[in-house]
Amino acid sequence: MKIKSKITKRDLLEIEKISHERFGNESWTEAQFESSFALSSSVFLVAFEGEKVVSFLIGQDTVDSINILLLATKIEFENKGIASQLIDKLAKKFKGKKLWLEVKESNSCAIKFYQKNGFKPVYTRKKYYKDGENAIILEREN
Repeated sequence: MKIKSKITKRDLLEIEKISHERFGNESWTEAQFESSFALSSSVFLVAFEGEKVVSFLIGQDTVDSINILLLATKIEFENKGIASQLIDKLAKKFKGKKLWLEVKESNSCAIKFYQKNGFKPVYTRKKYYKDGENAIILEREN
């Protein structure tokens, strides 16, 4: 497996497919992916098996921290440590910056995964998601 930070438009299309498979109607729109791809503050880390995208992390560099916006792995590549490797690579690349993200309060699997990777809950954003669910903000000192 290889992790890259520079991606092509073709890679972006594969990332979109994985996002739609994993997040359904909560996935980003094509325009959101395109916008993020164009921003200089965006951070992409993409794991490849051969030429095939199997996992990705999209973040935003916000001066003193990195906000992880999306992280997903193709179902058939889950539980192989790939997403953890992407987080570790992000942490090394941005040493000294805090990492943070938000996750649905009901997504206990994701919360456990992030806690296993050094994140701690810091606060709750009430009714953050479209469906009215709260978001748990998780942070990792780096």
